[in-house]
Amino acid sequence: MEKIGILTYLVLLAFWLPIAYLILLSQDLLLQIAIDFHIAIVFLGFILIIIGVIINTWTAKLLGIKALIGYYVIRPNNEKGNLITSSLFSIVRHPTYLAHTLLWLGFFLLTGFISLGLLALLDFLLTYFFIIPLEEKELVQRFGQEYIDYKKRVPKFFPRLSKFMIFE
Repeated sequence: MEKIGILTYLVLLAFWLPIAYLILLSQDLLLQIAIDFHIAIVFLGFILIIIGVIINTWTAKLLGIKALIGYYVIRPNNEKGNLITSSLFSIVRHPTYLAHTLLWLGFFLLTGFISLGLLALLDFLLTYFFIIPLEEKELVQRFGQEYIDYKKRVPKFFPRLSKFMIFE
């Protein structure tokens, strides 16, 4: 299995720093256009932010620092870590990405800024269609059949509503 080197992180940093700077320079324009949502929608945004923070914090606690910083991916010939399939990971395979989507969507609904709505959509699309497939390919290589079986049992991103139904 080919490991991702630290150079990858440096390239990403070099790519994102200019974009972050451009966003900072354009913040007045980006924050000009907003939708005035009904108070119920604003409240929903607040709830989504709280849920996103809880999921993100819970996931970070479950994964631990080594997994969060990509230690198992960038260190060649090192331990593979543990595949976590319980707790939040029994509901969705990628709770961190779900949390990020909920946070972005929540901030959009709370503030009404179109730029945040577009960012939420872009974050979701990039994560769902590019990042998750790459990550899952690496996880199949690292954990083999154990991860393949896990993929069959647990949805990728959207929790199954039947998991939360009282009457089934």
